[in-house]
Amino acid sequence: MKITPQYFAVLPHEKTGLNWFLFELALEIQSTIPRGLWRIMEKYYPRKQLDMFCISFAKSHVPAMMAKLEGRAPFMTVGHQQIEQILPKLPDEVINRLLDVAHAAWDRLLSGCEHCPTACITNRDKPCAMFDDPYYY
Repeated sequence: MKITPQYFAVLPHEKTGLNWFLFELALEIQSTIPRGLWRIMEKYYPRKQLDMFCISFAKSHVPAMMAKLEGRAPFMTVGHQQIEQILPKLPDEVINRLLDVAHAAWDRLLSGCEHCPTACITNRDKPCAMFDDPYYY
């Protein structure tokens, strides 16, 4: 399944930098999951549901992301609870591997943000023109 911006913003007021960042985070998580881990997870869930997990997981971390980005927390916390709520059948070992993937995706995305002219996080409440770019659909 292709993750598109439509999963993060449909209405004009939803097309913000924060929602674009969440879209990018979901894509980064999806692309960072190793093929072997996909195969293990597909024993428990169909691929479309796993792709939807990437979207839900990214969206579920807005409070933790905002706390980190606003300096209210020293780091972004990602816990078992969010994964267990979305994919309750997964064994702990698989969840631990997904947490590693999520941390790696977060770090990689933020490192790219330093040089990105869109500045989604800095402009998180402002309209983001990237939502109207047909390349992403």
